[in-house]
Amino acid sequence: MLRNMPIRRKLMLSILSTSIVVMLLMSGAFFAHQYLSLRRITLVELSTVGTLTAENATAALVLGDLQGAQRALSGLKAQQHLVAAAIYDRTGAVVAKFPSALTADQLPQAPGAPGYRFSGAYLDGFVAIQQDGNSRGALYLKVDSDAILHDWLRGLLKIVTLVMLLVLLVAYAFAYVLQKHLALPILELAATAGKVSREHDYSVRAAKRGNDELGLLTDAFNQMLAQIQEQHQALARSESRLTTIINNLAEGLVVSDMTGKLVTFNRAAMELLGFASQQEVQRFVFIAEMVDIFEVSTLEGTVLGLEQWPVSRILRGESLHNLELRTHIKHLGWHRILNYGGMLVHDPDGRPTLAVLVMSDITERKRDEAELREAKQSLELKVTERTVELLAAKERAESSDRLKSEFLANMSHELRTPLNAIIGFTGTLLMKLPGPLNADQEKQLATVRHSARHLLSLINDLLDVAKIEAGRTELVLTSASCTSVLEEVVTALRPLAEDKGLEFLVEMPPQDIVLQTDRRALNQILINLVNNAIKFTDTGQVAVAVAVRETEDGKIVDISVSDTGCGIKPADMARLFQAFSQVDSSSTRRYEGTGLGLHLSQMLAELIGARITCESRFGDGSTFTLSIRRAVPQQPVADV
Repeated sequence: MLRNMPIRRKLMLSILSTSIVVMLLMSGAFFAHQYLSLRRITLVELSTVGTLTAENATAALVLGDLQGAQRALSGLKAQQHLVAAAIYDRTGAVVAKFPSALTADQLPQAPGAPGYRFSGAYLDGFVAIQQDGNSRGALYLKVDSDAILHDWLRGLLKIVTLVMLLVLLVAYAFAYVLQKHLALPILELAATAGKVSREHDYSVRAAKRGNDELGLLTDAFNQMLAQIQEQHQALARSESRLTTIINNLAEGLVVSDMTGKLVTFNRAAMELLGFASQQEVQRFVFIAEMVDIFEVSTLEGTVLGLEQWPVSRILRGESLHNLELRTHIKHLGWHRILNYGGMLVHDPDGRPTLAVLVMSDITERKRDEAELREAKQSLELKVTERTVELLAAKERAESSDRLKSEFLANMSHELRTPLNAIIGFTGTLLMKLPGPLNADQEKQLATVRHSARHLLSLINDLLDVAKIEAGRTELVLTSASCTSVLEEVVTALRPLAEDKGLEFLVEMPPQDIVLQTDRRALNQILINLVNNAIKFTDTGQVAVAVAVRETEDGKIVDISVSDTGCGIKPADMARLFQAFSQVDSSSTRRYEGTGLGLHLSQMLAELIGARITCESRFGDGSTFTLSIRRAVPQQPVADV
């Protein structure tokens, strides 16, 4: 009700209400002050009456004149609000009372301490009766304080009511005059706002009638209209630019509200769907009206109902991405493959307001993809045919390589036996068992034995590689003591190192290490590594060290062979473990060999689950490390 009340009445009501509230507050404060004053005055008056009455009754108490005491109380008849009065002697007995009809239970049984106090609706108390400082008794007085208050209120309310009526009349007259000066500018502002709202004419301005707050409000209102006018013009320019952009988009854009009513249909969408002009589009108010003209189907040819059209799916809350469908106009017969995407647009409160659909023509692209797919299938067929041919060739090559390896592995006995016979007979001749030899014969036989041994070593390496490649190497996993294996290697190769004047060092941990591995393979790997170190070292030393390190996967045993030889160039490290590969492959190389030692050692290491690594600096020497798992510490052993 108050919300729809005219501002003039609101202003009048506001002033009168304020006046009434102020008067009530003032009256309340006045009543409170007067009430406290009334209590204080009543207390003072009762105290004065009590003092005078006590003085009049003193002589009667001293002389024991009970009638005199009663006459002293009779003087209280003028006190209209007095309820009870009594005189007590020094023994506490009542000797006189007023009114005389009072009963004993209506009076205190004994006098109390001097003084007065409010108790409920009454004010009562005692006054001491004394003579020459000696107590002769006490006077008790009791008045009806509520009756006093009621008489006071009746008189005061008449005055307050007259004052309030006078104030309200003055307030009403003031409000009547003031509302003309306040309401008129506000009503003019309301009229101006109504005109702007009806006519959308933001050039209208309100008339300013002063420099007070209403004048400032008028200025602010006019400034707001100016800003709205600028924003309206800017919005119109922005809408024009947006319309230009939408109509020049390469993709088709269709926008509808949540009822399926068309809102925007740009030029690209018209062209994609076969419309000649905007007038043809405007014939359709809702998307559903197009179902008699268009047919939408999947790429496989399944015709979709209206509920499966892209806009219908978006209106149900789906977000579309790269949805490919066939679309054609029924009476024209043409069809296109269109790519659809879209989603709902929500207002700031999260409510869906618009469905936005974007489309593009991918007919040519799909045709190109089909051609590309056919070309790909043709190419894949050719690749498959060629792969079959290559696999057949690979199988033939592997079969040939396997046959070669099997042949070499089978020929191990036939190749080794003649060489062992040559070495044996040459040794017999050099021992001069058949008879004496001259110097030339002895030299020639020594050359034959050395060549036979070298050839046997080469054949052994070749046969070992062939057996591994042919898969005919059988490992015998046993508990092999590192100390025992190294003793065999050191015993066999220490003389060779001493012949070259090299220092041969062996460093073992305080406890023996037992490996679960193939002892023969481990022995052959270490012999090859130590033999290479001695062969490629002219001065200095060859050192063999064994260490155990902890890893996340368990214990690793590292057996390293270090030398102070010629070292290896960084460029040669990549082909170090290749078959028949030597660092110095020139025709004038200093060190003989086949290049199979390291290759064979790495193959054996892989068979037993180990790995060989190399660190080298050219000119300073090399360190080859065999790393193998499954180490178990044993009892302490003596140094090798």
